Amino acid sequence: MMRLLLLVLSLSLFIPAPPAWSGEPINLKPGPDGELSELGVAITALRLTAEGHMIDFRFRVLDAEKAKPLFTKKNKFYLVDDKTGKALKVPVPAKLGPMRPSTKNPPQVGVVYWIFFGNTGLIRSGSKVTVALGDYRVQGLTIE
Repeated sequence: MMRLLLLVLSLSLFIPAPPAWSGEPINLKPGPDGELSELGVAITALRLTAEGHMIDFRFRVLDAEKAKPLFTKKNKFYLVDDKTGKALKVPVPAKLGPMRPSTKNPPQVGVVYWIFFGNTGLIRSGSKVTVALGDYRVQGLTIE
């Protein structure tokens, strides 16, 4: 299973630059408790996982209505290394589909959801990153 995951990750993790956004990006900075009030969520974790091959981004829904944009297929998610500008995308294994919240069910208040980003060693613990969630850019984040 791990070999399959590594194969999927190695196929195409990097994008030369973040894609063209649908409009002017909306820059956000999380509050002291990780809250992103504009999106109705609070960041609970941003850490390396799967022996450094993935980045685990977790958030708790505080307002289901505001969080709906995170649960639509049209919104793409990227993690951008602030140092190099390289963007990492969400892996899409054939049998599992995108490694992000399901778009089939509406968000529920109090539930912690996750998004995985592929990593080939570019991002390490302590790296400064920006997470792009659709048209929103969450800046000033540090990998645990």
